[in-house]
Amino acid sequence: MNRQTIFQLTVVLSVLFCFYNSAFGQARPDPREYVDLPVQSPDEVKRKGIFYPPGPTKRQTGWIIDYKDGRHLQQSLREDGTLQTEFESYMPGGAKGMSRARRNYDLDGKTIISEEKLGIDGKKTYTLERLIDGVFEIQYFSQGKLVNKISLAYQGINKIVIVYDDKNNELYRQIWTSGIAGYVLDEVKEMLPGKAWRVISVDSKKVLKVKYFRADGTLEKEEMPDNLSIPVDAVQLDEIK
Repeated sequence: MNRQTIFQLTVVLSVLFCFYNSAFGQARPDPREYVDLPVQSPDEVKRKGIFYPPGPTKRQTGWIIDYKDGRHLQQSLREDGTLQTEFESYMPGGAKGMSRARRNYDLDGKTIISEEKLGIDGKKTYTLERLIDGVFEIQYFSQGKLVNKISLAYQGINKIVIVYDDKNNELYRQIWTSGIAGYVLDEVKEMLPGKAWRVISVDSKKVLKVKYFRADGTLEKEEMPDNLSIPVDAVQLDEIK
């Protein structure tokens, strides 16, 4: 028997061994412990706690929660008990697919640092990611294709929201100022053709005045809300969530 024949036999035996293990081998038991616990809201149907490792040193490592509307939520916890990751699935009545969402949380267990949502067709609909510089980047998709992108940044007492189109061109940006009741929209900078722009001053979603600027940054004109040459899109005055 030559070396090539021995090698071929070895390969065949290895494949047969792997097949036998996958077909007849016993799966390793799940070392985690699942404990039924009381529901914590009227919307819940069932709640389980996940504990690991077995024995007196076990600690809770997560939750499994089922809701009346069909949502299924699984959460994993850090050693200090804060929320680390979250996986949510939902199948609407009569649907042939299941929507899914996965979220990762910061060390405080409250701030989402990344998120991805898939529709019932399995295509991406939404993503959120906190970038290295602290800016949050949000993307919206339709049929799996990017529709627009939003960047959200906090600068001192201000919140800056920038909205882009599907080609990464800036459409407009909102400037929010922190107040007693939360952030209040102060102004909107809307991009115009030819690299010009206009600044819309706002108070409680009411337009106060609009200034138009040329591409070189010089002021072209100023208009009052009762005499606007270009109407203001109400969407630009809404808070983006």
